[in-house]
Amino acid sequence: MKLPYIKAKKLYSEVWLKGYYLYDERTRRHSIVQTNHDDFKIIGINPATISNYTDFDANSRKEIYENDIIRITDLTMRESFKAFKKGSELVDNLVTRTYLVFWNRTKWSVKLLSKDLIGQRDIIFDFPTENVKYEVIGNRFDNPELLVN
Repeated sequence: MKLPYIKAKKLYSEVWLKGYYLYDERTRRHSIVQTNHDDFKIIGINPATISNYTDFDANSRKEIYENDIIRITDLTMRESFKAFKKGSELVDNLVTRTYLVFWNRTKWSVKLLSKDLIGQRDIIFDFPTENVKYEVIGNRFDNPELLVN
C-alpha cells in the first residue's frame, strides 16, 4: 500500500512538514513519515492542516498542494492580448487569476477567488494543465486574507 504524500503543520506548531501520511487507529494519531535514505522519522501533525500533494508543480518547481492559493496565468490568452499595453489592468485580470486548489470528488479542481469580468466568484474549474503558468502565493491556513479578494 502506498501512503499519500502530504504537507501538514507539526502538532502544536506553525512549522510545515512534508512526507507520507500515516494514521494510527489504535492511538488515533495523525503523523507524517519523513524518510532519508536508510532512516525515517514519524512526527505528529495537526490533522486540520493536512493537504494532499496534487502531482502538479508550479513553474518555479514548487509543489502544489490541496488548500494552496495559486495564481494561474493563461499563456494562450496572454499571447492573444500581446498588442495591448503590458500591465493594463483589464488584460491582467483576463490573463491572470487567483484560485484555491481542492479535491472535487474525483479530480483536482480550482475555485476562482478573484472576480471575473461580470463580478462572479467562487466558480469551479478543472485544474488547468495546458498553456498555463502556476505560481503558489500562499495557502488557506497561513494566508486567509487571500481567500477574500
